[in-house]
Amino acid sequence: MRIAAYFAGWLLALPGILLAAAILAVHRAVALGNLFAIAWEALVAFAYGLPLAGLAALVVCILGLFRMGRVIGAGMLLVGALGTLAVILEATGSPKGVDEALFFAPTVAAAAIAGWLLQADNRADAPPRPAVDPPR
Repeated sequence: MRIAAYFAGWLLALPGILLAAAILAVHRAVALGNLFAIAWEALVAFAYGLPLAGLAALVVCILGLFRMGRVIGAGMLLVGALGTLAVILEATGSPKGVDEALFFAPTVAAAAIAGWLLQADNRADAPPRPAVDPPR
């Protein structure tokens, strides 16, 4: 169950992470201003980013198979989801209505799943509590 929740959380966060990366890339392109510099940055980002993105996806999948890996991956998911929300809200402003706010639902759900995974996997490692408090 926790493994499925881990992968579901990453799949829910993926569209928001891609949108945040696109927003940051557009801001960088506007800051450069030169068409040749933009093309060069895009070429370098594609050449170095594609293998790194594949490696990151492989690491996320491997982390999901072990309890301690899920704790680390859930922490990364929580930071990524909250960072995604921060970047998108900073760039676009607060949502104007319910229809715009619903766009954030998958990312918020991914953050909630990450929080639940952190709590559940850390609780599984805690020593059991005694049923009755010891006398003092």
